Amino acid sequence: MGSCCLLNPNTRTCPIFRTRRDAELTKAIYRRVPVLIREGPPEENPWGVSFRQGPFNMTGDSHPFRTRAQLEREGWALEGNVFMRSEASNVERKT
Repeated sequence: MGSCCLLNPNTRTCPIFRTRRDAELTKAIYRRVPVLIREGPPEENPWGVSFRQGPFNMTGDSHPFRTRAQLEREGWALEGNVFMRSEASNVERKT
């Protein structure tokens, strides 16, 4: 197996190392530890990894968020970087 396939099996690109020792150490690690996800064929996921973009993603989770125009129509006013309405606030303030 070539070094590029070992170190980057999905892209088969060759990383740049500062020293030969760095390259040899990296190859030794990659020979002992499987890649997180091999895009295949055959596809492999020996670690059972799945990727997520965190708890809030504006692409898939935009429904709970309101736009500035929506907030202003509902009586909220921007004060600094917080929207306020009378004595209520979307953020707890520490005194």
